Amino acid sequence: DEQTAESENHRLHQSTGLLLNNGKKWNADEHTVATVQNLHEILKSYNTDASQSIESYHKAANELQQGIDGLIKGCRMQGADHDALHLWLEPLMEQVAQLGESKDLSQSEQVFNKINQQLSLFFFFFN
Repeated sequence: DEQTAESENHRLHQSTGLLLNNGKKWNADEHTVATVQNLHEILKSYNTDASQSIESYHKAANELQQGIDGLIKGCRMQGADHDALHLWLEPLMEQVAQLGESKDLSQSEQVFNKINQQLSLFFFFFN
């Protein structure tokens, strides 16, 4: 219901700095949506117990960074939608960098999970 959605929006704003656009999702262009879906697929391919090693986390970080680089290179968004995208993207970029630099398996797993959560937020905030 509307009150539950508003409560979730407020909770997420406190943790992300990002709000819905007057209760509605921000508009993302086709390139951005497709790239974020691809980032999700990259995560899924590494989201198995068998692949949990420092090397596999670093490889995942490298693939995610390549996807983010493509997102930035192809971005044509402007205005408030673009500004909102940056509020979502900047923490993701920091998390991917942390994953790529991690030397501890437990830390890598924690950062990987944060990346997964951050990617999921995209579809809460953007069309």
